[in-house]
Amino acid sequence: CLHQALAHGEDPEVRRHLANLYYLSNHPAEAAAQFQLLVDRDPTDSEAWFSLGVLHTMASRLDEACYAYEQAATQQPSHAKAWNNLALLQ
Repeated sequence: CLHQALAHGEDPEVRRHLANLYYLSNHPAEAAAQFQLLVDRDPTDSEAWFSLGVLHTMASRLDEACYAYEQAATQQPSHAKAWNNLALLQ
């Protein structure tokens, strides 16, 4: 259903739900691809950057994770989880 909704036009919230469903269904690569599309369309989306950081961390892509957490923290300086995760990786 979510794929069909996206086929009729881009809706960031539909894409976010799809990404979260992939994550919860243990499909991290697909989830990461959806979050990447979100940040490509809106580089100020701190929550999508944070989620991308989590997925990169899980996949041991630590440079990409650091970059994603930095972007999340830059877009939302009060994003404590982004700062925390970034500190843990450095």
